[in-house]
Amino acid sequence: MRTLLEQKHKYNRTICPISYCHKEGLEEVVEKLPDAGTYIRFRHNDGTEHGWGVYNSISDLGKAINIKYNPKRMHCPKCGKIGIINSWRPKEKEPWIVKYYIRHGKITYGEGNYRKQDRCMIEEQIHRDLVLKRLNRYISPSPVVNITLKVKPVILKPRKYVRRHRVNCPRCHKRGRLDRAPVSSKTPEIKRFYIDHKRVNKQINRCYMRQGEETELAERIWSR
Repeated sequence: MRTLLEQKHKYNRTICPISYCHKEGLEEVVEKLPDAGTYIRFRHNDGTEHGWGVYNSISDLGKAINIKYNPKRMHCPKCGKIGIINSWRPKEKEPWIVKYYIRHGKITYGEGNYRKQDRCMIEEQIHRDLVLKRLNRYISPSPVVNITLKVKPVILKPRKYVRRHRVNCPRCHKRGRLDRAPVSSKTPEIKRFYIDHKRVNKQINRCYMRQGEETELAERIWSR
């Protein structure tokens, strides 16, 4: 059986390979599956689609990558908290459809001390791409074939200095400059606001904004 690298150049068929379909459309590689497979999707011109899983060999079919439980942690793209990435399959007959959620812990409430898991369901495609990159299952979309675009040359200009807003810190009540920076190098799209104060003994003195009212206030000031 051929490997995925040998089949990579065949994922540009314009006729659906399903035996009872044979509609025209476009085939694309979506993402890697948890069980060492690859999710292939064929979009028809009428808006419908078909999907299936592709594996390198028969032995890889239904075999998990890691037998031991090895959880991955990351900052949640929805709430910003650190949690463990989990996955589940909503349909047994379609195992190539995998959904993800991030589990933060358990919440205790009520008179009987009832505990409920605090989790965030990953539904938006932007958040899903960040989770797939953390799990090393992300596949960049294939470029469009047989399309030529006339692009004008771009002249790069030197970056201008952007004056940051000077505000009163809601945490320490000191004057400082409002700025934002990525939470981590692995997720540069997720940024967090902070207020930069004067350095103490040549050390950085910052107050990071917490999720909630402080972050909303910083976003309103930043959008001015």
